[in-house]
Amino acid sequence: MLKGTSYASNNIEDTLVGDLISHVSGSFPLNKDADRTLFPEVIFFDQNSNLFISVEGLGQGNLKHISKPQFFNEKLISLQTPSYPEDSLSTLTSIVTGTDFSNHGIIGHSWESPIGPVQAYSSNGDCQVPKLTDLLTNSRGDMNILSVSSDFQLAAALAPHHELNKKYNFAYYVSEKGLQNLYTNEVVFTTKDIKTNVADLTTKGFNMKNIEDFHFASEIFIIRNVFSLLPQENRNAFISISFASIKDLAIRYGSSSKQLKSALQILDSELAELQQNLNKQFPTVTTEIVGLKSSTLEHTTKTQARQLRSTLNNDNETEYTLNEVMSFQTSIWTAFFLTIIMIVVLTFMCKMEGAENTIIYKTTDGPRPIPDVEFPEY
Repeated sequence: MLKGTSYASNNIEDTLVGDLISHVSGSFPLNKDADRTLFPEVIFFDQNSNLFISVEGLGQGNLKHISKPQFFNEKLISLQTPSYPEDSLSTLTSIVTGTDFSNHGIIGHSWESPIGPVQAYSSNGDCQVPKLTDLLTNSRGDMNILSVSSDFQLAAALAPHHELNKKYNFAYYVSEKGLQNLYTNEVVFTTKDIKTNVADLTTKGFNMKNIEDFHFASEIFIIRNVFSLLPQENRNAFISISFASIKDLAIRYGSSSKQLKSALQILDSELAELQQNLNKQFPTVTTEIVGLKSSTLEHTTKTQARQLRSTLNNDNETEYTLNEVMSFQTSIWTAFFLTIIMIVVLTFMCKMEGAENTIIYKTTDGPRPIPDVEFPEY
């Protein structure tokens, strides 16, 4: 879903979204070989601010729960993603890098490796290629970059790499302590600050003692305090907010629950107000909204083998593992050579003569025929 720009198709590959954002932001291409024929015409280096919204579990099915949407009211564009891995974090990383998991290395929320289990965006599980925000850090010196989420991994996915953390890069996530700086772990807002700011949500059916409800409340707090997380200088901004709570609320209460419907309505209203405030602050703001397909079986160390088997056992095509192919070939060639040997042996035995110099005659001790006796003539 796009606001302030356009795309001349009803579907787009996940690896092209980052190029579209860099294109409409007036920045360098994320991937120089990307096909930009369907991108809108823009003035190169006509630099704009950008709002990137990603929501886990948001799809056409639950958008219908929003009455008179103000923010989620644009035409839907289908996001094409690979069948493996089935993981929202891997998809989000593909979006911001323009490459698939075989290049950026984020297979899922966690995965098995030769050195053991690896957590995505940990010290040994970081993204292996440059991200869109890395590109903007190096090419757009006039831009503030903000990545924030209630989930550490989602915030890290949009944050510039640690080694590129500069004066105008900001990334935050929610922990039990409150809103923390992803780079320094400094607590900028406490849990008490968050609950006080969003106390009105308790009158709408949300219980702050439930972790899912608190995460939703903390994401509403983030929306309301975006400008507090940015410097006051009049600079363009790339703002990314990643929402994990919608998926969690659907899992806890159900996809048609009162809590989820209320959360979607509140989220739409709060984001619409943020959009209006951004339009007042910046001359031009383009907005992208991505609904990330997710499930209770995100790619983790526990689901990795199951997802891979599911991919290999696709009903539309038959694929075999290397061990299965090698076993089949060994069986076939063994049977072939044994058959040839059996034919040779049988042929040899059938053609043997019953003479005294044959192998059978010499190797057995059965009765022998009495030789003919010739009598002398008298």
